[in-house]
Amino acid sequence: MDIESSERTIVFFDRSYGGNATEELESYGIQVEESYAGLGAAIVTGADARELATLQLVGVVSDYAEDHEVTISDETRGPYNKGTHGPGSISPDPYDTGDQPEARDVPNDWGYLRVRSAQANTKGLDGAGVKVAIFDTGIDADHEYLKDNYAGFTDLPYGKPDPYDDHGHGTHCGGIVKTVAPKVELYGYKLHMSHGANRISDILRGLDTIVQDGMDVVNMSFGLDTDEEREGYSKEEGDRILNEACSRAYDSGVFLVAAAGNDGQAADPASGRSRSAPASGPDVFAVGAMSKYNDKLAYFTNLGFDISAPGARVLSSIPGDRYATWDGTSMACPFVVGAVAAVKSKYSDLSNDEIKDALIASADDASHNTYYHGLQEYKVLNLEAAADLLEDTE
Repeated sequence: MDIESSERTIVFFDRSYGGNATEELESYGIQVEESYAGLGAAIVTGADARELATLQLVGVVSDYAEDHEVTISDETRGPYNKGTHGPGSISPDPYDTGDQPEARDVPNDWGYLRVRSAQANTKGLDGAGVKVAIFDTGIDADHEYLKDNYAGFTDLPYGKPDPYDDHGHGTHCGGIVKTVAPKVELYGYKLHMSHGANRISDILRGLDTIVQDGMDVVNMSFGLDTDEEREGYSKEEGDRILNEACSRAYDSGVFLVAAAGNDGQAADPASGRSRSAPASGPDVFAVGAMSKYNDKLAYFTNLGFDISAPGARVLSSIPGDRYATWDGTSMACPFVVGAVAAVKSKYSDLSNDEIKDALIASADDASHNTYYHGLQEYKVLNLEAAADLLEDTE
């Protein structure tokens, strides 16, 4: 790996190293520009590839890579606007929803009925006391549907103190989580969602903040561009660094859930997982999207997910006390985040792995003979069945 000493470099410290890693780096003339203590990582300058290889050899550093710009895509297919646009379309005004649904319509939308979240809520799985990070475009904290659940906000790009959502994506995801787990605590962590506006370190900074803030669950309805290649940067390198950061956050106790992606791609043949990081990570619960028709997969969903949830025409909140139906694995992801929070609220003694196992074991079996990828067998989230399963094991 060709790294020049002037470049910003991401380093992960070896978890078994017992000394002061920062002092060791400084002894090589390497400066720590930003520390991510929750992940055991840092951004450094003044390091060249030879020095980093030496530090890796002596057990100070476990991995490193240049801090490149990346494209982060929100995994949504856009709203349905007045019934005139098809799946995946973006209307000129994404908040123009025609007949304007109301708050009371949201819990009765097909997706929430399908996962049977209301029935689970009556059995004590309601998300009370569970901290959920919406790692996204922000959150409309004053929204009538979210204001009772809103608990905090961190603006990672700009440091603005007051909560906001200049896109709507985070507010839509937050509304889904709240509907599935109505007593959950929602925290917005704003991240860019545009070309050239992010570096890998921006995501790591967010994950580190989420870990240090003591979040229980994080919703990651985004992915690195699955086809992106830039000079000096490879997708494989970016995925590897992001997945390592996610694994370290998971080891710190945070339950990570990510959207599988909307490229309609088959699973990676080597790992069997989604090709889109962070959903490709081994310690991330990856969520695919299914449609409202006989539990069939949404045509756009990437394969290689752990569980599926409603991801087509999902009704939720958007900024300005309004509501809209959107498509995407972005929308499926918060269904599962809400389910995790609901389980955690009643069964706080369960480990993250045990919660994953319970949600998969209680999920409904489904299959779909897809056009591009043949017969697929998968699991569909059923929160009431999870409540019954866990109750039987008490």
